[in-house]
Amino acid sequence: ARFSCTHSESMSRAPRASLVFCAQSRTWVSAVKIGCADTSATRPWVHRAPHSVSKTGLVMLTRLLSRAYAPHVLTNAISPGSVLVPDDAGPEVEQNLAAETFVGHIGTPGDVVDAMLYLVSAEFVTGQVLVVDGGQSEHT
Repeated sequence: ARFSCTHSESMSRAPRASLVFCAQSRTWVSAVKIGCADTSATRPWVHRAPHSVSKTGLVMLTRLLSRAYAPHVLTNAISPGSVLVPDDAGPEVEQNLAAETFVGHIGTPGDVVDAMLYLVSAEFVTGQVLVVDGGQSEHT
């Protein structure tokens, strides 16, 4: 499978670009499309309403594109929770975010990469959103 990662504004155009014609074998090569949602798609952020709405739209777009382009393009999204804190944030910000997770710490960029690698290798997964947040979205 060929890997392609896009942002939401270009994801709707991307599946056509992801179907790659291999001249040597004269066949279409399957591709994998991974969008980047986040937990605001299912956990409303009152002070960032436009962001939450756009990520919710990306989740639906993931589902729609999986129906439209399978089996040649497997379309999924990753929804990371707290992975990085701003450089100017104090240690209490990371501690507060870690307290919202079941695992007791925030994630790392490597956690998101691991999720991407799984989706790239999964040949029977499409139309799904893989939440990578240490249980943060289930925290009440």
